[in-house]
Amino acid sequence: MNTDPEKPVTKAALRQYASTLPRPTPEDAAQVVDHLYRHLSDRLPATVVTYLALGDECDLTDLVDRLPGWRWLYPRVPDDDPSSLSLHDRGGPLEHHRWGMEQPTDAAPIVDPIHVDVILVPGMLFSTDGTRLGRGTGHYDRLLTRLHKNAERIGVTVDARLQDHIPREPHDIPMTAIVTESGFQPV
Repeated sequence: MNTDPEKPVTKAALRQYASTLPRPTPEDAAQVVDHLYRHLSDRLPATVVTYLALGDECDLTDLVDRLPGWRWLYPRVPDDDPSSLSLHDRGGPLEHHRWGMEQPTDAAPIVDPIHVDVILVPGMLFSTDGTRLGRGTGHYDRLLTRLHKNAERIGVTVDARLQDHIPREPHDIPMTAIVTESGFQPV
């Protein structure tokens, strides 16, 4: 898809395009996990937000298992405020959300996002300048504004979902790095 900034493409058109792309393979996801592991293992244990993957996202379960001393958090779409994500410690009970993802139940204690050191962010597409195209609900955009200013924001995707340009609106929070099966790239 042409994503030349001189020829604007709407986010809706990009989402439609992204829905036609193949899903990441287990081999792609394993390479993404390897790159993330190499990047993160150089650090002291930290608090990391990850996600429970939908079918078009890289499954990061193996990364969590490879860094067991770290504090891992999962996002939840709260029933009483579907416009924002809450964060919960990994290890509690999960439930299936009507949108198709697994998430912590509402019984899991909420963790303040200010404690997050690294967030691994899924997306439908990413641009090479760190712009993320999500599903259009703004959940992650609102969550990213609640992190401390030095939190590392890593977009997780595959090469086929990288674009030269995605329109960035004022509320879009760019990633500080992108990781794909080809490697880890600071933005």
